[in-house]
Amino acid sequence: MKVVLKKSVPNLGVAGDVRKVKNGYATNWLIPYNFAVQYGANEAKEIIKVKILRHKAQTEKISAPKLKVKKSVKRVKAKIAQDDKKIKKIK
Repeated sequence: MKVVLKKSVPNLGVAGDVRKVKNGYATNWLIPYNFAVQYGANEAKEIIKVKILRHKAQTEKISAPKLKVKKSVKRVKAKIAQDDKKIKKIK
């Protein structure tokens, strides 16, 4: 039986995945405990909704650390003599 996972299930998949499982596993565990729904034509909309929510959550996790990182570029000027030695010390 094909099912669409509503929640992440260990050793099976994450929300939005379409998986083929045995009938007993689907009817006795996944569907009654609201972990999955039986795959059909109407579930395509639900799959899209779950995947959109998962994508938004992933992009928020990825973009948050980028805001904290700052690039710092420091330029140092020094006078150099003709024999490639520094004339003054850099502070």
